[in-house]
Amino acid sequence: MKSLKARFKKGDSQDWNKNDEKLLQAVEFNDVDRVSSLLLRKSLVPTKLDMDGKSAFHLCAMKGNVDCMEVMLAHGADALTTDGSGHTALHLSAKHGHPQCISKLLQSSCHVDVADSQGRTALHHA
Repeated sequence: MKSLKARFKKGDSQDWNKNDEKLLQAVEFNDVDRVSSLLLRKSLVPTKLDMDGKSAFHLCAMKGNVDCMEVMLAHGADALTTDGSGHTALHLSAKHGHPQCISKLLQSSCHVDVADSQGRTALHHA
């Protein structure tokens, strides 16, 4: 498996900006209105990975912020996008015990049989 740094080209890290950081902070505080506002006004991509391999969408799944997740899915977030560790949002929701997020992802037609980089499905993480 390639290291995370090898996955990014030198210019890719410049794509991450202060608005992406604001989106992460809004998710951290479960500020649904701010998440919606940032997605609308700034046209941010909630699944864009930072240099640590995490995204705002994956943070929603880890923290169980189902309302923020719902807003991101409504704005076209791809539920099958993997983080730097090869986990989808469904893997992270299952791993951290957030059944409401799992339900929301399944309603958005998220595939349950997708394996992470270690060959584990969301059921393994649950």
